[in-house]
Amino acid sequence: MKPAYLFVTIFNHLKSKKIFLWTLVLTFSAIGPLLVTYVFSRGVNALETHQDLNKILWIFFGVLAISSIETFIRVGAKTRIHYLIDDALIKLQQTLLKNVRIKAKNRKPTIQAIRNLTRSIQLFSNHFINNGIASLVSFVTVPFILFFLDKRIFWVELALIIVYLTITLFYAYRYEKQFERYDETREKYFLKMGHSNKVSHRGAAMIKAIEKLQNIRFFEWVSVQNLIILFQFIITAIIVIDIVNGFKGISDLVLIVGYTNESKKFLNSITSDLNRIMQVKAGMERVVITSHGAKEGSVISLT
Repeated sequence: MKPAYLFVTIFNHLKSKKIFLWTLVLTFSAIGPLLVTYVFSRGVNALETHQDLNKILWIFFGVLAISSIETFIRVGAKTRIHYLIDDALIKLQQTLLKNVRIKAKNRKPTIQAIRNLTRSIQLFSNHFINNGIASLVSFVTVPFILFFLDKRIFWVELALIIVYLTITLFYAYRYEKQFERYDETREKYFLKMGHSNKVSHRGAAMIKAIEKLQNIRFFEWVSVQNLIILFQFIITAIIVIDIVNGFKGISDLVLIVGYTNESKKFLNSITSDLNRIMQVKAGMERVVITSHGAKEGSVISLT
């Protein structure tokens, strides 16, 4: 099974007009939280300026209405997309297995590799649907909003994004290599289980591979989360100083911190999605290797 064929096959099975349509609907619903943040800050401003009670109540009723509509659209779109992707992945498994002869020696390892690959694709797509799309919308819109609200905050936020992505890419490469080793140990564990009850050695190897994966994730998340904490402190300090000096109000703090929190969701989503992309890439490597009947430790690159 050639790498190019594998990539095209995966793409063709996930290339669906229905998936695309519902993804557009989900993308549209992602505007809701941004709108809620703005309307809520207007409500805080109305309280600060002691405006009419009816006006204040209508503003907060608007927050409730927008949230309810956004939830209905978002949950409906996610439900449909999850169903369509699960359907596509089942068909993908069947298509890939057509390329493996029933009596081939490498059939069982290839089946396990295909199973691991489709599971990785499912985990990536589920996370991207649940968090990635909304985070991507925030990434596109929030910097522009911050630029018009306060250019100082915009530049601080831009610096955060650049440093964050640099750290994430550094760890993503290491994560992919280790996940491929984990996939290999997982294949051997389940294959051994099919022939013998003495699987403790294979199980120990798989646990060791999992431990190394978790160590990478630990250092990655500690690094990026502390980076976010530092930059959020800087942003909050800038706004608080402005409030003390009378240049801004509490509503401005609510608005800007609300939008920077949306940006934080995007950054966290990027880390998770990139790790899952690396899982998919590692899974593709394993399918290519097992379908060729390559020996243990062989490397057939997809790049």
